[in-house]
Amino acid sequence: MDVVRRRILHNPSVRSRQAKQLTDTLMNSTIGLLTRITQIPGQCGGRSCVRGMRIRVTDILEMLAENISITEILKDFPDLELADI
Repeated sequence: MDVVRRRILHNPSVRSRQAKQLTDTLMNSTIGLLTRITQIPGQCGGRSCVRGMRIRVTDILEMLAENISITEILKDFPDLELADI
């Protein structure tokens, strides 16, 4: 490893900048997910659904766990968007 790269990797200000960028990225992802997952009393037994539709988050997760492809899920649920999954 060259000297410049070693200095960059071991520089606390660089590490803290990278940590902030990672935190910002994760927070934006989390906020995006929270706008897509809804929970409405009286709809699907109060379970979490995708964007207020009657498509339960648990159903999507179970399909993914069963190795059903995202493409196939999107075909089966045309109202879903790729970002929903």
